[in-house]
Amino acid sequence: MPALLRTTLALLAGVVVTFFTISAVEQLGHILYRAPAGLDWQDSSAVSAYLKQLPVGALLLVLVGWLLGIFTGLTAATMLAGGRCRGRFALAIGCLVFLGAVSNFYLLPHPAVVNGAKFNPNSIGGCALLVGAKKTVLANQ
Repeated sequence: MPALLRTTLALLAGVVVTFFTISAVEQLGHILYRAPAGLDWQDSSAVSAYLKQLPVGALLLVLVGWLLGIFTGLTAATMLAGGRCRGRFALAIGCLVFLGAVSNFYLLPHPAVVNGAKFNPNSIGGCALLVGAKKTVLANQ
């Protein structure tokens, strides 16, 4: 298989794994912390009140899902590509997760703590990018 095709497919697989993992962990959160029956998801004030009363465990589970999603997606993409392009995968997956986080902030009202904390998984993606880029530069010398 040509290297470009393999790298592209590995990146796509990494993105799918990332968002599948995030969705799976968030679904687990929905199972463990059920929304009250009859909650109108179209009413932003009702959703805001519901999110404010959620326990810390529910909010932490969302953050764990985003962290785990970035880690599993980056690992899957790197493994499928044969260890190449780690920095590019970290950048692409980190950017997509960052865009997902930003759109999530606009769609759902979050407590201020969650808004700031959701950027941490993206910081970890950025750190992975730096580590991958440094190893690539050192390997090419």
